[in-house]
Amino acid sequence: MFRAIASHVNEERKLTLECCPHCGSKLSEPQEERDRYVEDLVPPRLHVTKYRIERYYCPRCKRLHACLKRIRERASRWVDAQQARASPAIREETAFQYEQELVDLSQQEWNDLDCQRIAKRLVRHSGEFFNYVACPGVEATNNRAERALRPYVVKRKISGGHRSWKGAGKHAILMSVLATCGLRGEDFRNTIEGALRQTVASAS
Repeated sequence: MFRAIASHVNEERKLTLECCPHCGSKLSEPQEERDRYVEDLVPPRLHVTKYRIERYYCPRCKRLHACLKRIRERASRWVDAQQARASPAIREETAFQYEQELVDLSQQEWNDLDCQRIAKRLVRHSGEFFNYVACPGVEATNNRAERALRPYVVKRKISGGHRSWKGAGKHAILMSVLATCGLRGEDFRNTIEGALRQTVASAS
C-alpha cells in the first residue's frame, strides 16, 4: 500500500542541473520530471515541501546505467512471459545467467568514480539481484520493506532514537516480529509468549 500524497503543499522547489555531477559534461534538455514530497514536523504545524526534480541525460556516463537497465528490463520480461511455466531448474539457470552478466559488467574498466563504486557493489552483492527470477512470488524491489519501515522511521525521528545500540537492536527485533505477525495474520502477544515458553523449557 502506497503512502498517500499530502493534501496540501506549503512550499515548492524546483531542482535543476546544468552539468553532470560525475564528469562535469553539459547535460541535455530535461528528459523527464518527477515529484517528491517531503513532510517535516515543524512545530506547531506540518510543513510540506514539494521538490520538482528534473532528470537529465549525460552522453558520457550513460553506459553502465544503460547496461544495467537493459539487463533488468530483459529479466522482468522473462518473468512476465515465462516464469510461471518454467521448471525450478530453468528459473535457477536463468537467474544465474543474468547474475553472470552483472559480474561481467563489474569486471570491466570504469573511469568514473561512481561507476567504480557501483561495480564494486555488484561484486559484493553478487547472487542477490535476481532472486525474483528464480523464486516466483519474490518482488523485484524492496519497496514493500521500505514502506513497512516508514512508520518506525517517523517514530524514531519524533522520539530522537534510542539511548543505546543494544536497545535499538532489541527494538528492531521486536518490530520485525510484529511486522511478520501482521503479514501472517498471527497474534503478536501469543507469538512472543510461545517463544519465551520454548526458551524457558529448553533452558530447564
